[in-house]
Amino acid sequence: MIKHFKKRVRQMKHGGVRQKAQSLLEFALVLPFLLLLIFGVIEFARLLQAYLAIENGARFGVRYAITGDYDPAFCASAAAALDLEEEDLADGVIDCRVPETYDDHEEMTNALIDWARLPSIRQASLQGAIGISFDPDPTVTGDYETFLANPQDPLSHENRGNPGAKRYLGMNICSNRYNPETDTAYRLDPNPFYYPGHEGEQNYLYPIYCQAYSPTFGTVSYFTDDAGAPGNRVQIRLTLRHELITPIINTWWPTIKIEAAREGIVERFRTSRVSGLTNPLTLAPTWTPIPPTGTVTPTITLTPTADPCTGGSQILREVWTDISGGSVNDLRNADRFPDEPDQVGYLGSYEAPTNVGDYYGQRVHGYVCAPYTGQYTFHLASDDGGELWLSVDENPNNAVQIASVPGWTTSRQWDKYSEQQSIPLNLIGGRWYYISALMKEHAGGDNLAVGWTGPEAMGLGGITVIQGQYLRPAAQSTVPTRTLTPSTTPTPTPTLTPTPEFFDCNGTGALNEIWWNINGSYVSSLTSNARYPLYPDVQQIITDLDHGRNIANNYGQRTRAYYCAPYTGEYHFWISSDDRSELWMNTSGTDPLMRTRIAYFNSWTYPDTWNARAEQRSAVINLQAGQLYYLEALHKEGSGSDHLQVGVSYFGSDDPNDVVIIDQEWLFPVDPGPPPVDPQTCPNTSSLLREYWLNIGSGRNVSDLTSNPLYPNSPSGFDYVYSAAVPINWANNYGNRVRGWLCPPYDGEYTFFIASNDQGMLYLSTDDTPGNANLIAWTPNNSTTGLTEWFRYASQRSVTITLQGGEEYYIEFLHKERSGSDHCNIGWSGPYMDTISIINGQYLIPMTPQPTPTPTVTPTPTVTRTATRTLPPTQTLTPSRTPTPSRTPTRTLTPTRTLTPTRTLTPTRTLTPSRTPTRTSTLTPSRTPTRTNTPPRTPTFTPTMTRTPSRTPTPSITPTPTESPTPPIIG
Repeated sequence: MIKHFKKRVRQMKHGGVRQKAQSLLEFALVLPFLLLLIFGVIEFARLLQAYLAIENGARFGVRYAITGDYDPAFCASAAAALDLEEEDLADGVIDCRVPETYDDHEEMTNALIDWARLPSIRQASLQGAIGISFDPDPTVTGDYETFLANPQDPLSHENRGNPGAKRYLGMNICSNRYNPETDTAYRLDPNPFYYPGHEGEQNYLYPIYCQAYSPTFGTVSYFTDDAGAPGNRVQIRLTLRHELITPIINTWWPTIKIEAAREGIVERFRTSRVSGLTNPLTLAPTWTPIPPTGTVTPTITLTPTADPCTGGSQILREVWTDISGGSVNDLRNADRFPDEPDQVGYLGSYEAPTNVGDYYGQRVHGYVCAPYTGQYTFHLASDDGGELWLSVDENPNNAVQIASVPGWTTSRQWDKYSEQQSIPLNLIGGRWYYISALMKEHAGGDNLAVGWTGPEAMGLGGITVIQGQYLRPAAQSTVPTRTLTPSTTPTPTPTLTPTPEFFDCNGTGALNEIWWNINGSYVSSLTSNARYPLYPDVQQIITDLDHGRNIANNYGQRTRAYYCAPYTGEYHFWISSDDRSELWMNTSGTDPLMRTRIAYFNSWTYPDTWNARAEQRSAVINLQAGQLYYLEALHKEGSGSDHLQVGVSYFGSDDPNDVVIIDQEWLFPVDPGPPPVDPQTCPNTSSLLREYWLNIGSGRNVSDLTSNPLYPNSPSGFDYVYSAAVPINWANNYGNRVRGWLCPPYDGEYTFFIASNDQGMLYLSTDDTPGNANLIAWTPNNSTTGLTEWFRYASQRSVTITLQGGEEYYIEFLHKERSGSDHCNIGWSGPYMDTISIINGQYLIPMTPQPTPTPTVTPTPTVTRTATRTLPPTQTLTPSRTPTPSRTPTRTLTPTRTLTPTRTLTPTRTLTPSRTPTRTSTLTPSRTPTRTNTPPRTPTFTPTMTRTPSRTPTPSITPTPTESPTPPIIG
């Protein structure tokens, strides 16, 4: 019996072991399926997110495409791709608009806008597809702008990426546009095209693409995208090669293609030649490659251009005291937050004062402007806790948290927590975004700062506190006055009533001017017309800003007045029009030169429609009761109905129902000024001489140029600029000297401006003698401005200077660049000028470059435009066989300028006519300027003269440098 029992026990023990082993085996068998299930749930969520993002991207893209809008940041690329840089820059700014002085200005303008619309649509699509995981590397996704700049014939894979690569993102924009003048139409081509080396592999099949073809002959012209014209149908298609992460499955199926497409009909954003309903997009029947036509489109090097962040200066700071706790929620839960701050002020950068107190919270909020289109990363530092919020637009309700400080950091300590840094965010250059930083201090040290990094063109070199030029304050919280209204009940009921200070302005109206018979529907069609602004067909005083109801076709109008603010507080200004319009205002006073565009309408709408587009409404503007502010409305009508309305809403209301038309009670007309007179002219106007010094060190100031041993006698080279501006983004570590004579067109008072990156200095003489030149405007040491940012520093603007029309005044400006972006522009305003403009070549006379008296320096130019000529090692700046003018004064500038004690300018004009074909002339330097009665600046032309001076000085045929080159005369 006992023996049997022991045997039974041994059997039970062995069975238990077997049971445990069986459980482990079953778990091991189930575990892979469990993991696959978990990964499957994650994978499904990723697929759903990618699909929704792609769908949303296509939806955003088509909604943007049908408006006809475009981002001006892409105008530089458009002008370069279409070889229309000179035409677009003719009005002094790259803005996709060609002045009417060109016969085909409307066609060129339309072409520039249509090109710029394409990358703008792609940008809008990517914003809609936020969160999508794609690889922007050109080898994966391609280079869209370069693809557009080089229309393909036949189709190739160049700049189109690899459709089989993980996280590839392809985009196609195509319309059914047809141009009968060129017999060109667009259609979708679904025929297969594979990445080279993978023919027939479906994973490497490119998405459907757009082709231009001739409907008459059925031949393909080239392959490119097209966004259509008003009335056309446009399709946006996004294709993503989504990467799978589920183990095992991703070895068999590493990616999956997700695609979305949306169509829409383009709105009437310009005068349309299309009538009736639009046809659907067509498909190409077969893919028939056409041999190249032999027309080679050069590769364009795209240089990013900063977009103006007009109105930037500071940001609003609000403080709540006597609140305990170190968490932002402690501030957010306070009864007085957000409407009743204890302190309100403004900051010149996105950094609050440090170590100012305990037990307080603050909100620093307003709007941030991106100077370039591209990716930005935001950084937050605070003590104690902090949060950073950013909106996708100017609406605070759309803000999302992008960074935070969970504990505390020291001042500008950007890297203590991973949460302090946002993900890279795509922002559009020149556009404003609402931004808000919250911070709560308990005790001890305290600080708050917001920094950013951005596109390389900004030249930040690391995380930098956001400066005031990119910031605009939010409106202060409006706290109504508590007025106790007695009642029959024992406890009075407090009634909150706003009590603004009203002012009786007793205005008389606004000045309205009309120009008839101007084609086009863009405001630029008016402002670029030769008759604008001096020769309006109508000048009248109107009693309110509701003017022009169906009065004519093909006209433009300008309405100007001084707006009298009826109360102190917040305003929104609104504009409504058919066709396009712009609203400009000086929000600080009456000077028209300081006006900025506060609202615009880039399409058309019906009267009294104030909410068709967000840009109809200005941002919040704070005005003082009884003060006058310059206000200007521009309007251009093409054909059909027309109107122009300007309204205002009070107390910061952004409700369109609160808009009222501005009437004469609040308006005083601008004085139209005297009737225009004929301008005075000078002979030989065309340009200014530019001399440049390369590789002269990393300094940012003009003194780094003038103290260099090579200055002023040994420049690296010279050329001519046909306005008072140096080339943009031309080089690093170099300096410029630009000089000649200015010929003002009218008698009167002029004001001069300088905008530069890095430092620039402007000199003007009291006559045509260089020795009488004085420093009149400059940018401060170690400073930069935007291209036409004329008011960042007080020193950029000269005092008012009285000049005589038709007289010559010596002008010179110096510029030093370190690295990154570079420019130096000279603007002016004066009689019959209603805005600041860069001085055009028609008012400029170039100086003649001089040979080096002692040719001991051997420059090594880095740019050579004349391949057949080289510079002998012992000669500098001595072009030969160049006609010389016939004026003989020898001008010597003595170094009397205090800011540049080392300058020695010897601009000699030795105009000795030649006797022989060798055309040698004798230099006669003198320490004092002399005058002769020889005719002024009369050039002698030779067959070798060109309009583009070489950057490499051409050597003289004779061994001794004896001649001075004459700049080319345009005309």
